[in-house]
Amino acid sequence: MRKWGWSNTQGHLGKKSLPMWLRSLSSAVPWITMLVLFLMIVKLQGVFLLDKGTLIDLPEGAGDISKCHGEVLVLNTDEGVLLFFDGSRYMLNNSSQMQRFSQHLFENMSYIPTTGVKNDINPESVRPTLFMLIDNRVSVSDQMSIVRIAKMSGVERIMIAERKERLLKE
Repeated sequence: MRKWGWSNTQGHLGKKSLPMWLRSLSSAVPWITMLVLFLMIVKLQGVFLLDKGTLIDLPEGAGDISKCHGEVLVLNTDEGVLLFFDGSRYMLNNSSQMQRFSQHLFENMSYIPTTGVKNDINPESVRPTLFMLIDNRVSVSDQMSIVRIAKMSGVERIMIAERKERLLKE
């Protein structure tokens, strides 16, 4: 009788029944799976990051606006995105005005004493906090560019609120 490459073991095919390349591939499957999983995690991490270097520290609870050290009103108009901070108006697409806004924000945040003694009265040292009231028509990329400027200006905590209704009547 002729041998067909089957082994005497019951329930599965023998080693001689599979070609050599398929046997080596089957031993590499766990490693290939781990590599694919690692690449997926790396790729998804890049998708979920808003912007490298821009971290948003959300306050605990609902947040207390009275503890904020500055307020920014952000509106979307026909001229572009406008920022109102401390009685001054800035346009987001104008780089010189954004430099002045950054400097103005830095000056305001530098007056805040950030070192505090941790005790029962002051459990946390004071962190410079900015409150941003944003019109819902302002794009997320514009919001993140304002957040980036604020972080570079010394703001450690940002509270963001969005108005559902339009702030400007047309």
